[in-house]
Amino acid sequence: MSSFVAAAGGGGPLLEGRAALDWLCVEAFRRKLGRHAGVYAAVLGAITRRQASLRRRLDERRMAELRRIVGDDDLPADFQHMLP
Repeated sequence: MSSFVAAAGGGGPLLEGRAALDWLCVEAFRRKLGRHAGVYAAVLGAITRRQASLRRRLDERRMAELRRIVGDDDLPADFQHMLP
């Protein structure tokens, strides 16, 4: 994912440093595997701990922006423009 973001222009100031990108990737796994929580309970526990660790490395402004981007919907509004 890091290589993809770098090739796409680096992700801008929001993704400076690896913690924000890692948080987004872990969030994607949390959302997907969370739909099958009974099967992936142990993995979701590890994901929760990893996200907490990453959250401590990110400032409040960056975390607020990450939460805005991912939103509460299945497909965040920022990604709607990618649909055909």
